[in-house]
Amino acid sequence: MLGADFPTFFSFFTQHKGVEAGKQLVAEYYNDSGAWVPFETITSDGNDQARFEFHQNYLIFDAYHNGFQIRFRALGADATDDWYIDDIRIGDEFTPPNDCIADFNGDGNVNTQDVLAFLNAWNTSDSAADINGDGDINTQDVLAFLNLWNVGCS
Repeated sequence: MLGADFPTFFSFFTQHKGVEAGKQLVAEYYNDSGAWVPFETITSDGNDQARFEFHQNYLIFDAYHNGFQIRFRALGADATDDWYIDDIRIGDEFTPPNDCIADFNGDGNVNTQDVLAFLNAWNTSDSAADINGDGDINTQDVLAFLNLWNVGCS
């Protein structure tokens, strides 16, 4: 039975490769009337995604029952279409972590503002500046950050 907390969120990540423009992936849930209800439809733009994309919304009242289920259907799929689904969650609202360390300030751009934000954190011994994860904030973290910053985010 789906928990009684309201609202309950349904979230997941998707990525597609080799999927032609216009093809779709539909996320659905099984409602209390015995019907599959679309939760979200993801439409391919025809370009391979380099990163996973986050999707989230709250479930409406008819999802709260003992027979709750979810499913994903690829519409118009063929053997060359690859849809990837990861980290499916049902529960509280979720904010995914910033998985690009080079975008240190989290604004979606990798630029000199990230270097300044990192150096400010490093200068104050903020634990976020422990880029190499060794427990020490030192020049090795500066080198690790600059290497990642130079590569950027894909």
